[in-house]
Amino acid sequence: IPHDDRRLFVRRPAQGTVGGLVGRRFDPIHLELRDMSVSGVSGYADRSVNRGEAIILTFPSDGVTRSLNARGKIVRCEPSATGYRVAVQFDQLLGQAA
Repeated sequence: IPHDDRRLFVRRPAQGTVGGLVGRRFDPIHLELRDMSVSGVSGYADRSVNRGEAIILTFPSDGVTRSLNARGKIVRCEPSATGYRVAVQFDQLLGQAA
């Protein structure tokens, strides 16, 4: 089954940049959003990250909702013409209580 056919949640195009911390050393990273769903996000980073690394992304307030921190893991990092395409799977669905 192709990867896209296995998705359980609809991906929506997304715009903007989110900041985060990746790995055991909490190295800063910025991700230019490409798309997202309640289970994960993909975008472009200016540096490579390792598959399986933990990541915390901070989605800024939009003036209506508060900022949101989402924990997850890197599931893909591939070189691209604009840096590295990174995919993150959240530890729990967005909108669910911890």
